[in-house]
Amino acid sequence: MKNAIIILFIVICLPSCKVVNALTELPKKKAKVSTMTVDGKTVKFIPMHHLGKKEFYNNVKDKIVYYQKDGYKVYYEMIRYIKKPDSLENDNFFRKVRKLRGSTRSYKEDMDSLGVLKNYVPQPSYAKLGVDSTTSVWADLDYQAIIAEYENHYGTIQLDSTDLHTPLNDKSYTSTTLLDGHKIKAIIVNFRNARLAKVIASSPDKKILVVFGKGHVKGAKKLLRHYKHHS
Repeated sequence: MKNAIIILFIVICLPSCKVVNALTELPKKKAKVSTMTVDGKTVKFIPMHHLGKKEFYNNVKDKIVYYQKDGYKVYYEMIRYIKKPDSLENDNFFRKVRKLRGSTRSYKEDMDSLGVLKNYVPQPSYAKLGVDSTTSVWADLDYQAIIAEYENHYGTIQLDSTDLHTPLNDKSYTSTTLLDGHKIKAIIVNFRNARLAKVIASSPDKKILVVFGKGHVKGAKKLLRHYKHHS
């Protein structure tokens, strides 16, 4: 029963980085670094999961600090929100984002509500993981680009009565008309993989340390191999 609840938590809270073998990932205490070369660049990947053991994140921090001292720049994952001056436009936009996510709650709030995950902690901030903010590179997308890409491919996100009338800060919100999961993955995962690969391929940096969710690593590597073969 406990494992079933953990799986449910991951499916609900981590849609952008679904870990294939979630139950084998959560207890890990060390991060496995992989390396590839692209057009003269050495690219190392630290596959992250956004919920795990304290020991795992301590190990990630040790690796980040070590590689930065060796001249690597961290390329990191983080979907950004960009507010616009128009409050009504912001309201409508954030309701679309909420519908895409399916919930208002944070990882920490969901973890606390389940209770059974007391042995795990949410991924710490990049500052707490030792990332140097003066040299690190944002290699992700903002929600404006994600929503635009979704609607360009699949049409305007339609907001139903629940979406429109539930306050944005209401933690009890759950979408009553879920968007297609395959379409969400195509945008939240694949579209962001393409962004990551493009940033790396076009970068002048020769030593790159990618700190991204494990669910993105395989896809990004595949795209980078394409860049490598066509460079």
